[in-house]
Amino acid sequence: LKSRKTGKYLDLINRNIVNGTKVQTFEGNNTNTQKFKFEKIVQLDGIDVSEHQKLINWEYVKRSGIDFAIIRVGYGQYSFQKDNYFEINYNMARSLGISVGSYLYSYAQSVEDARKEAYNCLNWLNGRYLDYPVFYDLEDASQDWIDRQTITDMAKAFCEILSNAGYKTGVYANKNWFTNKIYEDQLPGYCQIWLAHYTYDANKSSDYTGYYNIWQYTSVGQVMGIQTNVDRDIEYRNR
Repeated sequence: LKSRKTGKYLDLINRNIVNGTKVQTFEGNNTNTQKFKFEKIVQLDGIDVSEHQKLINWEYVKRSGIDFAIIRVGYGQYSFQKDNYFEINYNMARSLGISVGSYLYSYAQSVEDARKEAYNCLNWLNGRYLDYPVFYDLEDASQDWIDRQTITDMAKAFCEILSNAGYKTGVYANKNWFTNKIYEDQLPGYCQIWLAHYTYDANKSSDYTGYYNIWQYTSVGQVMGIQTNVDRDIEYRNR
């Protein structure tokens, strides 16, 4: 990739051919650090739902063009905190061919709490198949006082337990949390990133400069078959 203005080439700094390496412009040298491949990215439309959406007509959701749904399994570390609509949402979405992932809303105050939430989540999932990861939802105000390293370690503990159980895993948080409350570069390489950053328009892009797999761009989406507002999401995937 050569600049018409300067004649220099896009180049990886320090010859590190790994994800996340910074780039620069440099004189042409025909090395691997200046070789790039373009791949077509497809965008898949999704929603994330919980008992707050009440009873959903999933047949209408399917007709509206939704490709995937991330369904809340519950919140916290106790068995009574399971989402009241998880079972029906999971079963209906799967029966109609909508790809499904899940998430647990965290109230954890320590790494040990995060482990308890992870095992609670596994009990609720009970071996169910998921197309998408199980995401650890970190955003609660009760966690604001927790230092950045502990929050990161909580996310790592949750993801490691779910991964060891055979699930794809990830972390959900907003732009501020990924910027200031989580060390994203310390998360396991298999950990997917679900970014909440509201522009309210799928045609506008997030200005978050970190890497993410799924972008939640609005909390006031409207989808046929859902009577309330619903979060809307886009997944970016190589074809």
